[in-house]
Amino acid sequence: MKCAYIDGANLHNGIKSFDWDFDYGRLRVWLSEKYSVLVSSDGDYTPLIKFLNSKNKLEVILSPYDTKKCSVLLKRTGAKISYISEQRIILESKKEKAPNADGTASGSFS
Repeated sequence: MKCAYIDGANLHNGIKSFDWDFDYGRLRVWLSEKYSVLVSSDGDYTPLIKFLNSKNKLEVILSPYDTKKCSVLLKRTGAKISYISEQRIILESKKEKAPNADGTASGSFS
């Protein structure tokens, strides 16, 4: 069984600094397809990370903050850390136009 531990407040506050629209739905799909992870930048999770590492149950930590704001305590665990900001192509909201919203659709409906 794969699990993702998510520090919701850390995730929310971290992505507020992005200059793009973050899509939580895409994050959920991406996490389920790619990782069983911890999502946090908070050093409070260091004991959990050490435990999961000792059991070979941690693939990666996903940090919602950039490398400068990610806790040094997490970095010292030796766990792989990936940064959500580097996944913009995958996790950015895609705003699509509704059909005929711009008047370009042709045809009529009866």
